[in-house]
Amino acid sequence: PEEWSTDPDKFDFRAAFYTEDENGNIVPAETQLQALVPLLSRIWLGGVGVMLAYGVISWLRLKRWLRFAVPDGDAWICDGLVQPCVAGFLRPRIYLPPGLSEAQRRHIVCHERQHIRRRDHILKALSWLAVCLHWYHPWVWAFHSVLAGLIEEACDDSAVAALGEDERAGYAESLLALSSKKRALSPSPLAFSENDTKGRIKRILRRRRPRPLFSALC
Repeated sequence: PEEWSTDPDKFDFRAAFYTEDENGNIVPAETQLQALVPLLSRIWLGGVGVMLAYGVISWLRLKRWLRFAVPDGDAWICDGLVQPCVAGFLRPRIYLPPGLSEAQRRHIVCHERQHIRRRDHILKALSWLAVCLHWYHPWVWAFHSVLAGLIEEACDDSAVAALGEDERAGYAESLLALSSKKRALSPSPLAFSENDTKGRIKRILRRRRPRPLFSALC
């Protein structure tokens, strides 16, 4: 027909595909992307389920272990626990391994108090939830790891400021003594435990005494 022009400027190269359903109706054909959406959705939901199950199971295992802890002042002593940690959401508690010296106990409890004061246990839970929902994204894993490191650094700074600059070397020695012990119980990703101790010790020892004006502003 005359209206079918062969001019490339007037020719529409777009094509639409249709199919006939079981009732004889002509409907647009399903694209390849539309066919993959259900499969990709199942894979994503499966990954979310695995991550959530890991977090819940590890949390229940940790809580089951910590039920044998006994109160000791402002902390709880748990036999078999190697690394100190903070566990709990509504009523977070500090759990310590047995056999700590008085100085080590004072340093570690001061550090863990900073976690509770800053509501880091809630922040870490939200970060882990983001990892569960976006488990396929490497940048989310990187963010989770960097955030955990920044939280520990902030608590180290707050603990040293609360203890006093004269306690800085002793605080680093306490971290070193705990890191030398073999880890017997892997904490839940929802609980705080000490990590990257070597880097933290180097940073603490390199830390300069804050200037009076800076301390007043903070």
